Amino acid sequence: MRKQKGLSLIEIIITIAIIGSAVSIFATLINVIYLNKVGNLYTTAYKLASEEMDALHKLPFNELQNRTNSQFINVLYNNGNPRVLASSLYMSTSNTSLGVAILPYDKKTDFVVEADVKSNPLLNETGFLLRARDLENYYFFYIKNDRVAFMKNVNGVNETLYQAFQNFESDTYYNLKAVLSGNNISLYLNDTPLGTINDLSFTSGYVALSSANSETSFDDVCLTFGGESHRWDFTDLSELPTEWQRVGLNDIPQREGILNISEPFNDTLIKKVDITIKWFGKGEEKSVNLSSLISQ
Repeated sequence: MRKQKGLSLIEIIITIAIIGSAVSIFATLINVIYLNKVGNLYTTAYKLASEEMDALHKLPFNELQNRTNSQFINVLYNNGNPRVLASSLYMSTSNTSLGVAILPYDKKTDFVVEADVKSNPLLNETGFLLRARDLENYYFFYIKNDRVAFMKNVNGVNETLYQAFQNFESDTYYNLKAVLSGNNISLYLNDTPLGTINDLSFTSGYVALSSANSETSFDDVCLTFGGESHRWDFTDLSELPTEWQRVGLNDIPQREGILNISEPFNDTLIKKVDITIKWFGKGEEKSVNLSSLISQ
């Protein structure tokens, strides 16, 4: 007897049950992935807030000036998505944003840093942040299309300490080197000494590659301190070396880091610090908050 083609009722019921189970499992997995991502964001935000709190506790008390809805201070984060491209470190930023790629080994006092730098276009500054504390406090050794210069930014106020006018070409590598020892900062361009600046506005801080241009590349980066040299040419790499990879505020989508410093009880010898990191997820605002009292 010839069997009819098709599915029986029981087979249809079993098939529907299997499909329903698969959909349920898939939905559960998606939910787990989402919750894990949200959890990771909370963990990242908490770590960054804790890092800022620790950085504030390390500041001299007289530098804890009252602030309202301020950016974080005494910390620095990568910006401009620094990554390896064509055997060099590449970053891309707008002219209103300062690209930052922090070198490994945290804050330094005395060191030598050297790198080949190029940018296209070369209309704004490209070079090194030296002894940087945050985006309002640093030395900056740089070139742009018509000059090589060295400036300091103290609490957001710029002051040029050295500059020499000459023409630089876009998309062409130039070698910059800075030697920092105590209050002496010696500058070199293509191995030619430019001069030595004497300044003690900053005694230690981060070392970073930096640019305000649209597209910038750095190669043959070398950092020397404590009698040891560390060199990176990024050849045969597809991503930044592990020691260059840093988690920062820019790794949290639609984030905002807010710092408030006040004087509770009208006591000038006590500071109340409130740190908030907030972001949006699925249309909802998420946040992490830390508070602490710091006394003189």
